[in-house]
Amino acid sequence: MYDQSSSGREETRPSKHATIPTPLHRRKSSLIDELLPLPTSTPTRQSLSLGQIARRTTSVGIIFIFLLCISFLAITTHGSPSQSSHSLKAIFGLGYQDGIVSWIAGDLESEQHKTAKIDFEQYKMILSLKAKDLDITTPGKRLVFIGDIHGSFDPLQRLLSQLKYNSDHDKIIHVGDLVAKGDKNTQVLEWMRLHEITGVRGNHDQPVLEWRAWMEWAGGDAWEDFVDSFQSDDEQDLRADEQDRLEAMRKGFPKHWKWKSQHWKIAREMTKAQYKYLVDLPLALHMPSLHSIVVHAGMLPHDTYKSTEDPSQPLVSAAETSSASGNAGRLKEELALLLNIPQNKDPWTLINLRSIYTKGKKKGKLTKSTKKGTPWSEVWQEEMSRCTGDGAKALLRSKLPNIECSPVTVLYGHAAARGLDIKDFSKGIDTGCVYGHSLTALVLGDTSGLDGEPVTVGDHQGVLISTECKKGGI
Repeated sequence: MYDQSSSGREETRPSKHATIPTPLHRRKSSLIDELLPLPTSTPTRQSLSLGQIARRTTSVGIIFIFLLCISFLAITTHGSPSQSSHSLKAIFGLGYQDGIVSWIAGDLESEQHKTAKIDFEQYKMILSLKAKDLDITTPGKRLVFIGDIHGSFDPLQRLLSQLKYNSDHDKIIHVGDLVAKGDKNTQVLEWMRLHEITGVRGNHDQPVLEWRAWMEWAGGDAWEDFVDSFQSDDEQDLRADEQDRLEAMRKGFPKHWKWKSQHWKIAREMTKAQYKYLVDLPLALHMPSLHSIVVHAGMLPHDTYKSTEDPSQPLVSAAETSSASGNAGRLKEELALLLNIPQNKDPWTLINLRSIYTKGKKKGKLTKSTKKGTPWSEVWQEEMSRCTGDGAKALLRSKLPNIECSPVTVLYGHAAARGLDIKDFSKGIDTGCVYGHSLTALVLGDTSGLDGEPVTVGDHQGVLISTECKKGGI
């Protein structure tokens, strides 16, 4: 620990056995003596000389000016207290003892904050799937993408029966939002876990795993008893005294989280293995062999705050370096879309995006609204349609100048209000089962025996298969 006596002014203490000699001559007065004279046993009758008066007046004036400067600096320093401390540190250096104490305390507080910060989100950004795991050329092999399930376990089973699902020949990929809104959430999670189904996180999966992370962090090994010990006034609010108890324990949770919401209840109910399954889901699945990407909500084809012709935009960069052809070139371009566009590196975009403001004061901003801005899939379609490289669609036209890039297809959910949204380079398959509409699968590979709407993903033919649902995902 920092010891104030170890720095700054030193203090000498005579030994208790030492004899203090009587001085024979008065030592010369110092500035400290003049300002803070030591008491004497008898009052002096000697009047002050003009020289002494002048020295004292000058000393007081110097100290006054010094303190005035300090006050001015303190008043005019902008920013946080820590910034003020660093400003004083810069002026006075390490000799400023009180400042040193505050900087050390600030550093310790910062370190303690870092130690106490818990990663409730546990984001895993990208998982790349190898071609051997996406076999759709071998007879009998199929790749099945399933839209938002939302705890609709019974419709899921009906859809699988309709597809004649066979785990030995079929690989399923879900687009997220396995849970919430429906009633059979843990059944859906357990089926996905037991069958080792690949997929991505949705915006409703995320708060469930965050709540569970908080529960286990706050309660430790006995987290169930800990959580159950708190009482609420209604379904989603802790009693004020219970909130105070949590805060006193330094176990509070973000204010926008709702106690005993459905997300909370699923988090409390699901098993450790089901929780781990959710945590292991990435935000994006990259499928290089299909030149496709799976996300829950959406992604951007360019940085919306820059011109579409800016050299840093992934498609423009690929065209200018002539790297968009061949598998290696296309791989580089696809990774650039995921890694070089700032908004696509933000988890919010991948699990919440629905629209983009393309004009007006909010131009470039993103929104989760379906009623505002332009659907992101339309912006994606426009951008990918300009590509003239491998995988390009010859008959498509774009308002943007053509460039020698290669288009990428995105498969996603999240937009039930828009229904089935199939474009050349994006496939929206959330058809609102939990709202009483349907649960949809997009099937690639051997589609013999399936009667559905034809669809293409890149150069691959497939079909869309749906099963009807009742409201609540029944």
